[in-house]
Amino acid sequence: MKREALAGELASADNRRMLILCAMGGMVVPALIYLFFNSSLDSQIGWAIPMATDTAFALGILTLVRKHIPINLLTFIVGLAIVDDVGAIMVIAIFYTEQISIIYLSVSFALILMLILANYAGVRQPLFYIIAGIATWWTMLQSGVHTTVAGVAIALTVPASPKLETEQLLGNAKSLISSMQKIPIISMFWLAKLIMKMW
Repeated sequence: MKREALAGELASADNRRMLILCAMGGMVVPALIYLFFNSSLDSQIGWAIPMATDTAFALGILTLVRKHIPINLLTFIVGLAIVDDVGAIMVIAIFYTEQISIIYLSVSFALILMLILANYAGVRQPLFYIIAGIATWWTMLQSGVHTTVAGVAIALTVPASPKLETEQLLGNAKSLISSMQKIPIISMFWLAKLIMKMW
C-alpha cells in the first residue's frame, strides 16, 4: 500500500481522498446501523464490532478473481480493506482500552516521530529501523494500546524508495564504468567505490 501511495494508483491526492472517504463510510454506516437496532439495549456498547472489514477474507476473495478485475479496482479494494481495518483498530485503542499509560504512549509516539524524521533525513540503515521499530512496538504494548497501531506506523516510516534517484544512480554507474574502462586491472579500491556509489 505504501508503494501504491508513493508511485502507484494512490499517488494522486484525489484517489487517496476517495479511498479514505469510502473507508470512513464503511466504518460509520455499519456502526450507525448497529446503534439503531441496539440503542436501548446493553449491547449498544458493541457499536464498534461491525466497523472492521475482514481484510484476510477480502484478500482471499480478491486472489480468486484477480485475473478478471482491473488492477486499479484491485488496489482500491485492498486499500479500502486495510484503511478500514486500521480505523477500526484505532477505535478499539481509543474507546475500548481500559487503562492507558500516557508515559509509554508518549515515548512510543516520540519514537515514531524519530523514525519519520530519519526517513526524511535519508537514513537507510536497516538495523536502525529494526531496533527503533522493536522499541516502538514494546512501548506501545506497555501503554495498553493495541500494538497493531505501532506496526502500521512503523511500516509507514520505513523507506520505500532508494536514496538516489534513478537518473542520478545511472549517471554515477556510467561515470564509474567509464573510469574503470581506462584501467587494465580493476582494483579493490574501484570495486569498493562502485559499491558505495551504488548504495
